[in-house]
Amino acid sequence: GGGSDEEEEDDLEMVDDDDGSRAARAASRALRRCALRQRDSSSSEMALSHPWGGGNDDDDEDAPVSLVLHNDDVHSTGEIVSPLGLLGIGEAVAKARRVRDDGEVVLLRGARGRMRQLATLLRSRGLLVSLRSPRSWVWGARCRAAIDWLHDVARSSDALCRLVCERLDFEAMCALFRGDSRLPKATAAKLHELYLTLLADQRFKREIATAYALVYADVTADFARGVGVGEHALYTLSVQFLNRATFVADLVNDHALLETLALSLFRTLDVAAEEAEEADEPASLDGDGQDDQDDDDDDDLEDDLEEDDGG
Repeated sequence: GGGSDEEEEDDLEMVDDDDGSRAARAASRALRRCALRQRDSSSSEMALSHPWGGGNDDDDEDAPVSLVLHNDDVHSTGEIVSPLGLLGIGEAVAKARRVRDDGEVVLLRGARGRMRQLATLLRSRGLLVSLRSPRSWVWGARCRAAIDWLHDVARSSDALCRLVCERLDFEAMCALFRGDSRLPKATAAKLHELYLTLLADQRFKREIATAYALVYADVTADFARGVGVGEHALYTLSVQFLNRATFVADLVNDHALLETLALSLFRTLDVAAEEAEEADEPASLDGDGQDDQDDDDDDDLEDDLEEDDGG
């Protein structure tokens, strides 16, 4: 709404105040707004959106945006380089390696309309891409600054740690968890470090365990579709609270944890079976069929490019 930008700037300026409590509240509010913004703007398809994306220029086809490629555990470097090369994206090999190291890489910058077309073509090859506006880069920087401040404040004393825990309420934690696999690697790493510090507070540990149980199915559904990287997945945090018998009992009795785990496993296997069935063609047993299919896919991609360029 109107005036929201000014309020955000005020909060970030307050972080520089000498009063630790005031700084914690300011940073928490900034991070919480980022979390809720992410909840409202994230979609199940990552092709044309980004959790920090959005803004008033979303419908402006001429607005400048960045086409960003995100890392996954599905595609090899060669499978990334091939479509990038067909699209004429320069330094394809270097960018494919960088996405492995950094978690994401900017492929191109240009008008939203054209970048949207390229994003659609790359998504058709299974790659995870998003469009990011200049405004969203600012939001990402603000978020990381807020996380750093929260972490510093939380480590300064038990009382301030409790204050930070209180400001990061249950709704914000669920939003952050749901979007965790879609966050830039640097942002997710900072958040995970913050969580580990805040888990020293037992009430927060119980709340974070409940949030984890409630969003587990959504996170797993994303992961089954190739969104996220196992090395930095939210699952790595679960050992911090699932090793408490009382917590687990509450999650099983009050939040159907076992049913959620079983259903998520079934859905993951179902996705894997569907993909295996699609890939299982008799002609591909000797490798020739798969090569022919790859050639056909490349021809289709080139045809799409010619159509986008007007023939």
